[in-house]
Amino acid sequence: MALRHISYEIKMLRELADALQGKGVGPRTLNNALLESFLIHYRNLYDFFYPEFPSRKRLPHDVAASDYLPNPKQWRKRRPDLDRKRVVENRERVNCLLAHLTLRRLKYKNRSWPDRKMANTIEALIEEFVKELPRGRRPWFRSVIARTRNVPQLQAA
Repeated sequence: MALRHISYEIKMLRELADALQGKGVGPRTLNNALLESFLIHYRNLYDFFYPEFPSRKRLPHDVAASDYLPNPKQWRKRRPDLDRKRVVENRERVNCLLAHLTLRRLKYKNRSWPDRKMANTIEALIEEFVKELPRGRRPWFRSVIARTRNVPQLQAA
């Protein structure tokens, strides 16, 4: 386990450090970096929308969607239903395969991710969250969300 996973972490660190210095990056490393970044952002947003699930203790400094809403209980009832088993599995996979060097990585043989479905799940949550915001807060969130839709796309190397 150690040889495969630690060598991968070192390889990615070195190649991405070089890429940040303008030395370029290979297509496989770029694809891995994009996928890993997507998965971390998915987990962060999932935790923002569902800070209490699965049996997770929300820390006092964690930011959650309910912090911006006048009725957190109403939000919890109105959030889109998720395939909780799948979402919990995806979150745990992100933790094990990306965020921690752990022996639990060995239980995941499948390296593919339902990234399109995961993105659609988060998009539905964003849409519902904006609807639940008080009128005074909607313009700020909508402007931030709209700006992210207008980011120019970079072509893979």
